Amino acid sequence: MKIALYKYSLLFYLLILIGSINVNAALHIIKCEGTTDPKLVKLSNNIKPAAIYQDDNSLRDSIKMVFEKLHTENNWVNNITETATLAYPFGMQKTDGGTTYEIAFNSIVFNSKIAIARVFARCILPELASDGKEKILYFEGMVNISRTGGIISDGKLILIGNEQININNYLTLSLNGKRQNENATRDYTFFKFNCSGFELLGIRGSIILSDSKFISVDRETFEPILNEKISAPVSENVTSWNSLFISDISFNSLFSVKEIPHYIFSIKKATLDLDDLRNPVSNKEFDDYIKNEEPLLPNTWRGLYINQIETSLPEWFNGKESNKRTKVKTIFGLIDDNGFNSKITDKNILNINNGDASGWPFSVDTLSIKIEKNQIEYGFFAGKIILPIENKRNGQSGLDYTGKIEDSSYSVFCDKFPPIHAALWKASLVLNKASIIELNLKNGKFIPYANLSGELKFNVSATNEAFKNWDIKALKFEELILNTEKPYLYLKTHAAETKVDTKDTQSFLTPLLYNYKSDLKGELIPDKIAALSFLGNVQPGQEKIRIVVTGYYDSLEQQWINRSIAIQSKDSSQQGPGKNLVKEVTVKEPSGSGITDTIPPAPPRLLSVTAINKKNNRVEWIKSVSKEVQKYIVYKMESDDTVQVCHELAVLDFKDTVYIDKLNKNNSINTYAIKAIDDRSLKSKFSNPVSIKNKTDKPVKNSVTNFSSFVSDEGKYIELTWGVNNIKDIKCLYLFRSDGSGKFNVKRIACLNAAQKLYDDQDIQPNSYYVYYLKTVTKDGGISKAEKLEVSY
Repeated sequence: MKIALYKYSLLFYLLILIGSINVNAALHIIKCEGTTDPKLVKLSNNIKPAAIYQDDNSLRDSIKMVFEKLHTENNWVNNITETATLAYPFGMQKTDGGTTYEIAFNSIVFNSKIAIARVFARCILPELASDGKEKILYFEGMVNISRTGGIISDGKLILIGNEQININNYLTLSLNGKRQNENATRDYTFFKFNCSGFELLGIRGSIILSDSKFISVDRETFEPILNEKISAPVSENVTSWNSLFISDISFNSLFSVKEIPHYIFSIKKATLDLDDLRNPVSNKEFDDYIKNEEPLLPNTWRGLYINQIETSLPEWFNGKESNKRTKVKTIFGLIDDNGFNSKITDKNILNINNGDASGWPFSVDTLSIKIEKNQIEYGFFAGKIILPIENKRNGQSGLDYTGKIEDSSYSVFCDKFPPIHAALWKASLVLNKASIIELNLKNGKFIPYANLSGELKFNVSATNEAFKNWDIKALKFEELILNTEKPYLYLKTHAAETKVDTKDTQSFLTPLLYNYKSDLKGELIPDKIAALSFLGNVQPGQEKIRIVVTGYYDSLEQQWINRSIAIQSKDSSQQGPGKNLVKEVTVKEPSGSGITDTIPPAPPRLLSVTAINKKNNRVEWIKSVSKEVQKYIVYKMESDDTVQVCHELAVLDFKDTVYIDKLNKNNSINTYAIKAIDDRSLKSKFSNPVSIKNKTDKPVKNSVTNFSSFVSDEGKYIELTWGVNNIKDIKCLYLFRSDGSGKFNVKRIACLNAAQKLYDDQDIQPNSYYVYYLKTVTKDGGISKAEKLEVSY
């Protein structure tokens, strides 16, 4: 490369000096250390001219003046040759894909062997700065030039000060720049040029996730870390700003999304894509996403594609006696104008021996979660849960469940109920579909709850010869309630009776289960004893006897364990056949006629919520299994409410199973739940919640009107004009262009201020066909579909 910046001619020598001195205050002859005469100095590659400006802003202002002079005098050259005669300042200019690259040769110092030229550069990006004006990067440096015109140094100009490029509301590209008073050496962003002008940009800096959208998380405690940036270093050389494509990006910090803070993410490998001619990958998940978001301009997608991400589930999925989060496989993830999007799919997440729902063993065999626009769009998980009345030592079958995740609520369903061995009563439980299993969240833990109905099958026989044919085969029951909180176990069987076949006649036994406070010592714990009692006549006119099956709740094992089965007379002081039948334990009959009903009814099961139209939701449920239910209450929690606050929508008759909610607010998420009220005005727990995302938020409408063009053959440009509606809501406009060869050859050529209504495209060629696309970007980050305009030049 040859640059003839001076010749032996004294006249040319003086012209250079004059051009360097008399431009204006912003243009300087560079003075070197140890001399006051700029005309004859000894230079080497190791000598650096003294700093002229004291701060970054002053230097940028001076460079602006240089480029203003260049534009005023139109002193541009296409390339530098050995025979060129040039007056300072002169410059070189290039526009590509909406980015303008400009170089200004400002001044020179030289001797008989080499010279040092002070060179400035700037990039006018197709982005907007925070003040709504065009974003400009400024560079400066010293270039060593040989006597014969060759550039001895590498033609690198360093970015002045750090710069922030807002890619969207969620991502920022931070560029490393050199501050004027900085002594330390870092890897700076640079502008490289050659004899033909701009050559490449060396991007050095970091990609930063917005602290208003994401939260940095401590690796050990998983607690939020305030005021810590979530960033990853980036380094890449690009020949065009619009071809910026950086792969193998790794973030050191864990983070969460503000809307779903309990899920923790770690980006192991990602790709920053600001390239309009290609996408980072082509797979089903990404392609489906692009078809929905950018069907017209698929390759113009911009954002951070996550090639490898590790997701840690919330703490309620932790393994037993472990503070470590359960990690799952994530097959898709990205961050763009829509925010954080991800898809989690995994198997064998938590085995039955490690899963702990407040003492109830459970497994998570499969899990699938879709996160869209920072929210959980849907989530499913399935596995097995072991009831505490099963015997852990003698085998356990458990129930298969399917769970649904909606935002922060979880609902669990069981539709298959195989026989369960109830170790508590040494019996078999055959459940029907009215049974309910719930997993509720409380203080970061799953709190299980079971409300079971069905049949209890077992054999309890008298050992005395007189009662050898007295066998209880089965007991129908409703609302066998299992809790991890008091009452731990309760059975409401007021309407149930069981026939007992004897040798000579039939008697009727009425079952009664109650929590019995024992005064016995040893392994029995007060308030944790359950006695199932059957009372009836052996034969008409004879004494009443009772069969008692007793169990206790073992807090260490966290399960119910059988203690004894005994047959006793109702009055043990009475003479008769029942006196000597009492075995192992004597259970006192509860005082009064029975237990006062203070247990609320079972909750109904919320089946579904569907949007009939934009203004109505249909809520449907299955009735409570409790026969004493009189009414149902329908509740709704809207997306702008706190978790604790619900609105009561309606009180309905016990016959109702459907409610139509007329929407009167523009909430994207509505969550519903039902309670049952019995004849004692006792209210059940909430049913399983069900949420729906109503499409009340309309897609971003393109506010561009009258998109048209004017072709100037003499001026060699295409003038584009348009109007903008609702300008107060618009942040900026994105202008794209293709050469008409197809939708995969589209580049973004400008990011325009919302108030701008005209753009001159001068980067055109004769006999060409161009297609322009114009999108509006709202202040909240939404991007509209494109308006299309075809132009022939």
